[in-house]
Amino acid sequence: MNVTLTVIILFLILLALWGWFSGFIRMVCVLFSSIIVFILTMFLSPVTTSILSKSDKVYDFFYEKVASNIELPSVDAGTALLYFDNIDIPSGIEDSLREGLVGLSRDVNTASDDAGIYIRDKITLMIIKAVSFLITYAIVAILVGIIFRIFNILSRLPIVRVANRLLGVTSGLVLGVLLVFLFMAVVSFLTPGAFGESVVHDIESSSVLG
Repeated sequence: MNVTLTVIILFLILLALWGWFSGFIRMVCVLFSSIIVFILTMFLSPVTTSILSKSDKVYDFFYEKVASNIELPSVDAGTALLYFDNIDIPSGIEDSLREGLVGLSRDVNTASDDAGIYIRDKITLMIIKAVSFLITYAIVAILVGIIFRIFNILSRLPIVRVANRLLGVTSGLVLGVLLVFLFMAVVSFLTPGAFGESVVHDIESSSVLG
């Protein structure tokens, strides 16, 4: 039984039902506002990342958290690659760090540098990027939500209820597909451990999910 596929189908059904009860106009507002929020967040989050990463207080705060959880002796890049088997971090982050360390080990100018500093710095910047994305998303969502809330009044107009709800189902399914796509895009990168491996296995074993 493909658990991930079952959960996603139930998720899409729930959003379709939400679309039925909410109606087309509201679902269009939700759908388009979600798309607009996501696009604006993608464009604006690098700006937020730049601002936060340049703040010594923010960088030092996250760096200290990372340093307290990832303890590495002062070793070169080649030796540091051996330590990943004992560090529980998401596979996507691990792959990125491995690639960076391989590059450092091949460069004669950096091969003997302290790889621990490199690892902690890169993870710190990844965390800042993730936090920046969430902050930007929250701010943009609030602003766009205020604008689209104005259009909710249109849902009270005397339009055909059945047509409105049927179109709402379609909008709910489109929104569901969008959210599922985003989930699939990040689950293997951000989710470590058995849960992430289980979801990735479900994706690879299903032609629908693939």
